[in-house]
Amino acid sequence: RLLSNDQMIEKLPSIILGAKPALVSHEYSLPRPLLEELLCNINTLASTYHRMPNSFSLVKTLSHEEAEEEDEEEEVDIIPIDSEGNEIMPADNDSPLSDTPAASSPPLSTAASAAAPTPAPAPAPASAPAADPLDELFGPGPAAPPAAPAAVSMDDLFGPTPSAATPAPAAAVAPSSAPLSSPMEVVLPPEKGGGLKISGSFLRAPDGQLAIDFVLENTSATVLTNFAIQFNKNIYGLGNATQLPIPAALPPNMPSQCRLPLLTTAEKSQQTAIQIAVKNNTGVYYFAMQFPFYMGFASTGYVTDKKEFIGLWKALPEENEVKFQVPYLKNPNAEAVTTIFRAYNICFIAKSSKGQTESLYFSACAFGERLLLELVILRGIDGSTTQTCSCKGLRSEFIKPLESAMCHLLAL
Repeated sequence: RLLSNDQMIEKLPSIILGAKPALVSHEYSLPRPLLEELLCNINTLASTYHRMPNSFSLVKTLSHEEAEEEDEEEEVDIIPIDSEGNEIMPADNDSPLSDTPAASSPPLSTAASAAAPTPAPAPAPASAPAADPLDELFGPGPAAPPAAPAAVSMDDLFGPTPSAATPAPAAAVAPSSAPLSSPMEVVLPPEKGGGLKISGSFLRAPDGQLAIDFVLENTSATVLTNFAIQFNKNIYGLGNATQLPIPAALPPNMPSQCRLPLLTTAEKSQQTAIQIAVKNNTGVYYFAMQFPFYMGFASTGYVTDKKEFIGLWKALPEENEVKFQVPYLKNPNAEAVTTIFRAYNICFIAKSSKGQTESLYFSACAFGERLLLELVILRGIDGSTTQTCSCKGLRSEFIKPLESAMCHLLAL
């Protein structure tokens, strides 16, 4: 509109270039301490209304009697509990396998009573131990002191003996020692081995000796010589007992098969994969193999006594336990599972049935470590089953390999 009027065009320079009113900001008209407080509380109503934060809160003035009542209510016994609401017992129990928990800690005293030389408060009565899944299935465990355990019937620990209509597997079934082998697979392709192709398979002989069956094939145009092999440290302590028992020279396009015996006493580390280095006249080549944990169960060393099983299960910490759903169970019955486990040196301990739930307990020993297993089979109305497996061990790094081994065996 200014440009459409000739008279306004004449006044346009004076309007644009004329004096302008000063822009006044009220931001710095606030006191400096108040401004800094509002900046610190810019995400609250204090910065919006330019008021101190404490002006938005209600302060309740307690009378002398109300203050004394609140002090009395605060003087309560402090008992630590875990995530499930169970009381945590003190760490200095008489024995990790004892079923009798130590007495709870006395209530914490106030600062005033701590300063006065008063007699030591009497310890609170021992609280009941936290509920244990073994107690729910088998009945309460032995309540005798660790020094002199009282004689307890097996029926009290593991429930009544099953009737003839539903026979259970006999306790402590001796595992077998049948030979086992894993599938042969390529572990070093020729493009990564300088023309050397290596396939490998783990083997467990009837006497328990572990070995690797290797197939070496020279796909290059040169003769390969001066072979040597070395294992890296791993959690199982596996290492090569000898060098590769192959010919001194491997001609082109000529495969060679050999069996490399393994040691189980090598130095250990936290590495779960079996890392191997192979050297020949063309260089050093590296590859890794995953050891099938189900082949590491020994024919001795596992738990066979029921009471020892319960004591060891309760003594192991929760961080050494893994629970997982078994995606597939080919034969969801105790006899079939026990037969499969027996072939892999997994010892049957006990069976318990409660309604539509069937619980099986097993023990195994791998690389000198005892492992405990619980398999719970829940049968639905439509005939379907849901399987949950719990694994416990002294070495927490064995729990994950044990989980994969159980999923493999239960799918057989």
